[in-house]
Amino acid sequence: MKDRRVWIILLVALGLRMVLLHCAFTDCRGALPPASSKYDSLAFFMGDPRWSYEDSVARSPDSHVKIVPEIQVPPGYPALCFAANWVAEQIPEADDSAYADDHNRASRSQQIVISFQVLVDLHLVLLTFLLGRALAGHTAGLVAELFQALSPLAAAASVRLLPDGILAFLLTASVILMIRHFRTGGWVSLLTAGLLVSGASYFQPVGLVLAGVMIAVLLFRVKRFRRTAAFAGVVAVCIGPWVMRNVTQAGYWGFSSFLTDDLYRFSAAEIEARRQGEPVWRIRKHRFEQEGWLEWGNSKPKYPDAPCYLSPGGLAGYRWRKTREIIAEHPGDFVDLHMRGNLAFWLPGATDVLEVAGLTYGGRTSCTATAWSKRRRTTSATIQVTLSRRGPRRWPA
Repeated sequence: MKDRRVWIILLVALGLRMVLLHCAFTDCRGALPPASSKYDSLAFFMGDPRWSYEDSVARSPDSHVKIVPEIQVPPGYPALCFAANWVAEQIPEADDSAYADDHNRASRSQQIVISFQVLVDLHLVLLTFLLGRALAGHTAGLVAELFQALSPLAAAASVRLLPDGILAFLLTASVILMIRHFRTGGWVSLLTAGLLVSGASYFQPVGLVLAGVMIAVLLFRVKRFRRTAAFAGVVAVCIGPWVMRNVTQAGYWGFSSFLTDDLYRFSAAEIEARRQGEPVWRIRKHRFEQEGWLEWGNSKPKYPDAPCYLSPGGLAGYRWRKTREIIAEHPGDFVDLHMRGNLAFWLPGATDVLEVAGLTYGGRTSCTATAWSKRRRTTSATIQVTLSRRGPRRWPA
């Protein structure tokens, strides 16, 4: 890459992200997703990766503390944050007070994570150029790189406690390697693409969707069965350990319940609210009561067979059945609400930059705070709440 314009764009991207990184270092509130509680985020960075949440107040009918394995959030991003927390612990503190030590360690952990994310995002800008060049030529690659470098949403995500940038980097790299495989037929690029797309799934389950698309494309290539089997085998071997963990500890036959919970909490609830003429919060409150969470912790529950007493896998299955019934009855409403929610993907995300810079908080100036962006941020909040050592209970409803 002898073209100086590639490196000039990279320098522009670096400058923009360093300004936001400085703002995030000065005030860590800018790095926290708006949907999360500041206390929960700090508690998460002072904790350890349990991949389960423990409620020391609410107890099961046999008066034992219920420890529920986490099946919604994959372990990739929590593991990264835990590694940052461990590195922060190795840095000595001048102040010997316990509060100052915990607070400073949490701040350093966040700084380590977002610094790493900025480094990854700069590589993503370069990968965007390579992808654009591979698909449409050198000039198209430069334009794509410039858009990625100046994207407010991408720049802000790099200094936020969100796995979005790492996910995009892994998915883009896997696509580039798959294109290389199609052009050269090399096995290394094919198998490495499988490793990267599997790694992306450990940060967000959407990586499995791209894996499925790649498998479908491979079926239409030369020597399709052997190559498809090899690629699918790599993906299966990589995600298999987490699936087996979910099966043995949570009774859940899957990689993540994110899709089930997302459809149940948002799409199905919004369809019911539209049909019944009720606000969405009232529908969710009714479901909360219907699942038996109000009597959770009673030694003699009135409804011991309520869904709240099921295993995580059983509860996910119950919600999936309810969701399928609602969507099957009203498919038109589902498509309409889904398209409206995804509209936010195409709208500007400059408000995220303002929040990182400390000029606004909670999306108060945003005109694009639709259902899609709320779901994305709530996912990150779930990571921080559920993995805290002694954080407040995250109600599944």
